[in-house]
Amino acid sequence: MADQTPDSWSQKLMHYCRMNDIEFRWQDYSDPRGIRTAWTSSVFVRGEEYRCKLYREYEFIGQCREEAAELAYKELVAQQQSPNGYRGRGMSG
Repeated sequence: MADQTPDSWSQKLMHYCRMNDIEFRWQDYSDPRGIRTAWTSSVFVRGEEYRCKLYREYEFIGQCREEAAELAYKELVAQQQSPNGYRGRGMSG
């Protein structure tokens, strides 16, 4: 039987949220910088925002989403494993 483990952080986050009936949403942000525009992304889970720390060109927005998903996923897993229900904070802009 093939391994059905999600590969990317966004896949892991979506799988975790689906299995635990948790809603989430992505949000992309732009920042005009002269002749270029920089982009970043965040994901909102349970009212917390987990934002990518770096701005990138739009062609790399997927990397921003992956970083935001990694932050959110690791926080959700830490909350689940914590005996006292620890709730840390996501990166808010």
